[in-house]
Amino acid sequence: MKRPLFPSIFISLMIVITACTSLRRYRSAEGPVINNDLASVGLFGIKLSPSAPALPGKSLWDLSAESQSQFIRILNNRFPGNSQFFNSLNMRYMTGEEKLFTDDYTGSDMRLVFSVVRNREAKVASPADRLEYLKITLTIPDDSVLKFTGWNNYSTEYGTIDIGNVSFTRSIDLSAAASLSFKNGGAAGDISSGGAASSSRKEDQKVGFRYLKLNGMISNRSISLEEEGTREIDLTGNISTYISLAFKRFPLTIAVFAGLKDSLGRSNEASDILADYRIVAVPLMKSIIDTIYGDMEMEYIYRNVKKGSVTFPEWDDKVVFYKGKVRSKVPLFTSWDYLPSFYCIGRDEGSTLLSSSRSGNQGNDLVFRSYREAQDLYDWLRDQVVTGKYSGKQIRLATSDIISYSGRVLSVSDFSGNNPLRVKEYFRREQKQ
Repeated sequence: MKRPLFPSIFISLMIVITACTSLRRYRSAEGPVINNDLASVGLFGIKLSPSAPALPGKSLWDLSAESQSQFIRILNNRFPGNSQFFNSLNMRYMTGEEKLFTDDYTGSDMRLVFSVVRNREAKVASPADRLEYLKITLTIPDDSVLKFTGWNNYSTEYGTIDIGNVSFTRSIDLSAAASLSFKNGGAAGDISSGGAASSSRKEDQKVGFRYLKLNGMISNRSISLEEEGTREIDLTGNISTYISLAFKRFPLTIAVFAGLKDSLGRSNEASDILADYRIVAVPLMKSIIDTIYGDMEMEYIYRNVKKGSVTFPEWDDKVVFYKGKVRSKVPLFTSWDYLPSFYCIGRDEGSTLLSSSRSGNQGNDLVFRSYREAQDLYDWLRDQVVTGKYSGKQIRLATSDIISYSGRVLSVSDFSGNNPLRVKEYFRREQKQ
């Protein structure tokens, strides 16, 4: 007895229909073939900024909406003048005993921009080629004075991720809304970059969403960025990321002077001036390193379309996958970027600095947080010495500190002549200004 053919024919038709409507990524594939000349990566747009401490207290904008409205009414009553009122909106309140002085200058935030480029002049290149996968790794030497401590942000042209931890794995859904127009023999239509039809109306696959997978790994010595795109996602372009890093610490004494002038701007007596010293942490360096370098490596998978590049959809493409790797040594930043801007008082030539000593102890070089603080002391000393009040005389402050230069008292010649004392940057004083 013969079995009916209908079930067999039905099953065969279902297989054909399913095969024709499935979202295939290619018609056929070869490889991977090793080729290291199809893509490259560059590093530019490096920006290093200190991790500034949060300002003490709270402003109006830190409050809730209801509290803001009540506070604005209070400020309006207290500051009836327009200028006073608007200035009060950005003042900080409720500061309490919070300190204004930061004691750690070893942390920094670094912004990196990687530029990934395909070699469009390669012999195998076609207009439909794309980078399907890439992994970028940036490594610093084991003996480096810094380490990576955190990851804040990862951004590509397809989206931005706020990470907030040391490693991550995320996927971005990309809407296939963009479309292109074509004309062929007077007939017109739309071709969606997400996979719409061609003029023959045979390539009718539709893709509602595309996906980009992002991975990131971080350790003390390296960061790794990994991207994997699906249909029609070309990973060429710029990738930006924000990394937190920290230098090894070295203690440095910072001087703070108070009472140099009275409320009318007149210079006070030495016996009215207070000196305070605070220990802060600065980057540890046996000698100033002009440039810190890193080793950058990119692994990639290149999707080359051998046949089928005339149409946008990829399911009918005959492709060859190439696997490659490129390496380079890249400068990250110079000493001008990572050293804090501290100031001192000394001469253009020589390493001797203005110093102070207390109760017969060995003198400490006077180092200041800002140019303004150093200049204020310099102006006070110059006025006192040049006028003859303290020329050749010991300068003793209210805190028993004695100010001297090279172990001697100051004289008029220290503020005149061809090479007088001046305010200059502390860390870069041996470099050409």
